[in-house]
Amino acid sequence: MSSLQKQGSRVNDLGPSSVLPAGGRFRGDDICQGYIDSSPVYDEEGKVKLYVRLQGCKDGEFLRPAFGRVQLTTTEGGPHFSFASIIRFKTRLRLPTDFNNPGGFNYTRYCKARGIDHLGYIGDPKWITVIGAVKGHHIRKFIERLREHISESLPVIKDDDIRGVAKALLIGDGSSITENVKDDFRRSGLMHLLVISGLHVAFIAMALFFVFKWIFILVPGFALKINILKPSAAFTILGVWFYAYLTGAEVSVIRAAIIATVYLAGIILDRRQDIFTSLALAALIIIAASPYAIFDVSFQLSFVAVLAIAIIYPRLVERFSCLRPAPNEIFFTKAKRYALETAAVSVAATIGVTPLLSYYFHYSSLIGILANVIAVPWAGFIITPLSLIVSLSGGYFAELWSHMLIPLVKTASIASSFSRPLTLAVTPPWVAVVAFYGFILLVCHPATKLRRFFTSPAFRMTAVFVCFAVILSSFAIQHNWFFKGLKVTFLDVGQGSSIVVNLPTGKVMVIDGGGTVSSSFDIGKMVIAPYLWHEGITHIDRLVLTHAHLDHYKGLAYLAEEFSPEAIIWNGIAPSPSNEDDWSDEDSEVLSDWQGFVERIDRADVPFILPARRSFGGRWSKDENVEFFNTRSAGDNLNNASLVTKITYGDISFLLTGDIEEDAEKFLSKTLIIDYRSQITVLQISHHGSATSTTETLLNAFRPEYAVIQCGRNNRYGFPNKQVLERLRERGVKIFR
Repeated sequence: MSSLQKQGSRVNDLGPSSVLPAGGRFRGDDICQGYIDSSPVYDEEGKVKLYVRLQGCKDGEFLRPAFGRVQLTTTEGGPHFSFASIIRFKTRLRLPTDFNNPGGFNYTRYCKARGIDHLGYIGDPKWITVIGAVKGHHIRKFIERLREHISESLPVIKDDDIRGVAKALLIGDGSSITENVKDDFRRSGLMHLLVISGLHVAFIAMALFFVFKWIFILVPGFALKINILKPSAAFTILGVWFYAYLTGAEVSVIRAAIIATVYLAGIILDRRQDIFTSLALAALIIIAASPYAIFDVSFQLSFVAVLAIAIIYPRLVERFSCLRPAPNEIFFTKAKRYALETAAVSVAATIGVTPLLSYYFHYSSLIGILANVIAVPWAGFIITPLSLIVSLSGGYFAELWSHMLIPLVKTASIASSFSRPLTLAVTPPWVAVVAFYGFILLVCHPATKLRRFFTSPAFRMTAVFVCFAVILSSFAIQHNWFFKGLKVTFLDVGQGSSIVVNLPTGKVMVIDGGGTVSSSFDIGKMVIAPYLWHEGITHIDRLVLTHAHLDHYKGLAYLAEEFSPEAIIWNGIAPSPSNEDDWSDEDSEVLSDWQGFVERIDRADVPFILPARRSFGGRWSKDENVEFFNTRSAGDNLNNASLVTKITYGDISFLLTGDIEEDAEKFLSKTLIIDYRSQITVLQISHHGSATSTTETLLNAFRPEYAVIQCGRNNRYGFPNKQVLERLRERGVKIFR
């Protein structure tokens, strides 16, 4: 029996709550009710994501009307969830937040574009129960049952890699794709093929239109009575929307379905098919329904890809005679031309989306152009249309169809193996992206009069010069090409710590890598690396691990794999029962996380280095250096053994303290750096502002001007401690957090 019980309109009194008005906030744990408005998403780690349209929330003993859409994350083992299920749940809801670092993913905007107002996590399924179902939605419920049936049929595919790809392409659920496959498709520039998008919808629309047209031609006398293009377009629209909901009705797919509908409606209404007019109308419809859609990455990529094909492909046809049909073509000549046309379309689309991909995802793969030329026709003309047949059969032919996925996965794997030397990990400034698209638009504009001017030698030279001038100057500003000083950046990694140090010599050092308890979220990959790429950093010289706590080391593994550091400097103490005061039942999980981290570091072939009690990490002049202080003898826990880093650059100095506490602070002040009692410019407040750190002894010894506190927003530990803040304010220290 669930802990939540329906009692007429009453709800058991389980704690304080508040009603969520439109745009409002929750306080504390809330009991709410709503219905699941899209397909539940299950992942391989046993977690379930539910998208719930709120109906009401507890106010005293009664449910009051509440509005908004909530993304709930819970674990498997609870009730069975499906589309239109009405659920009642207890959780603490919060607003979506971002990691506030340059180059970071804007998760808040992502949620707004999908209509998600709040997030919630339910660790124990007993706090959620199904109390009914919304009436109606018969077609959608049929599609959801079909999706479930397809998902249940996929275990016949024995290969985990292929099964994950099959699930993604059949029902739009990519949660089962293995990390190795994801990395291969990402490095090869083929990741867009694993996410149902406008590309898949376009190929489905083409296939359906051809099939329906062929069927109507075969009906005796039908083609003589009616223009068969119109019923073909009408049935294609129905098929496209069926496919959109069959694959999960993601926002990007719905947008693509709207674009296809607008274009096909033009055929039905005898309107001249102008791609630019159709795109403009589709964009207006989408933005009117969801204004935040214009900021969504998938929206921008979909429209830019289509525009690039519409603008660039005709110019390629004009330029290369092999793309133009010739009289009396034989079969092989026609087949060759079709293959070249497909390649030209792929090249045009790749040229269009590459700047946006680089801007949002911080890399550009040159191997991706060749890989797309091979993979897109196979995925588009073979895999995608046949996937609809497999889906309509309820997954009956899934095992046979899965063999067609093997060439696609192999192509991604082979391309990925050659990708590293051909991948440019860089984030172009938005000004450079705009300049690039402006140049393409001017040079390839289809208007004849304009093109006569735009294709003149004088204009071409001027346009190329302006384009490159804007691009180079924007890169120089964003990546600090002419800055040769010291730069220390304290990153927002939530409840953890990570610091990027750009030394005057051009070398880069990263101190700690943050980390979260969620094994599915790699903060090094998702937070720290995007900042480094945004800054134009593709190589790290040294990684520094202050101590072996998860919120300090977890993100370093990805940095070791991707940025080829020379070594990891650490204090030499791994987590174990002998050096942890509060060793508990969770020790095995702690040790497993650490062992997994060490294994990833070993595979990356990065050595661990244990510095002496006091050692130099770099010295480029008498008054400019980096020093490490090993405080492992100062206490009997990992916090007090944190490796301390001191950076001196002329009159400016940084003291980066990790998680040291009172014993280590006394040891540091009296023993290690007694000859450095001069004022510290910037002090990293140790242990995220804990009450056991930043003592009077430390503050009196170093008299900092500025203090930086790295702690999570609204963290459960109450960091930073009020006493710590008061001690800093009494000394006039300027606080940043």
